[in-house]
Amino acid sequence: MHDDNMRHFASQFQIFVRKDYPVFLLMTGLYENIYAIQNDPALTFLLRTPKITLEPLSLHQITKQYADIFQIDEDDAKNLARITKGYAFAFQALGLLYYEYRDEMELREILLKLDDMLEDFVYKKIWSSLSKQDRAVILAIKKDETKVSEICKKVGMTSAVFSRYRDRLIKRGIIISSGHGYISLLLPRFEIVAKTYE
Repeated sequence: MHDDNMRHFASQFQIFVRKDYPVFLLMTGLYENIYAIQNDPALTFLLRTPKITLEPLSLHQITKQYADIFQIDEDDAKNLARITKGYAFAFQALGLLYYEYRDEMELREILLKLDDMLEDFVYKKIWSSLSKQDRAVILAIKKDETKVSEICKKVGMTSAVFSRYRDRLIKRGIIISSGHGYISLLLPRFEIVAKTYE
């Protein structure tokens, strides 16, 4: 990260910010990579700049896009949108795969290809960076929301110990607290891909 290009960029960006120019830096990627960049001692200006954390894409908007592009009814488009969970990469990948294969494959087969893309481009890296206990927690989560008490029982944790793992996985954008005493996976089809790592 400390190459000449990054130093030059950081220097210029700081100058633009000091001059109140309307400049923006859009970063996307794995949580730990963005965190490492933000906390790099050579890039402290990032700590002082305002941040906007983007939420998942709107399922309503994804539904409209899929219905319009693929000329399918709203229920089918809504089903595709739900599969993505608003995750931008899944929206793009599923759109590409559905466009290419919808006339020759069943949706089930297209989803297997989606799982491969998600694993190759995103999930393999995420999984490799997780601790053994993080992985156990993820594997204990069902497809839909799961009771925290069930997860604790399955992985042999007290709720106090579990809360540390829950907070860390929420911070990394892998799970979400979907209601009091419940959590869900935030990443689409992650439970399916993760099972292959067992």
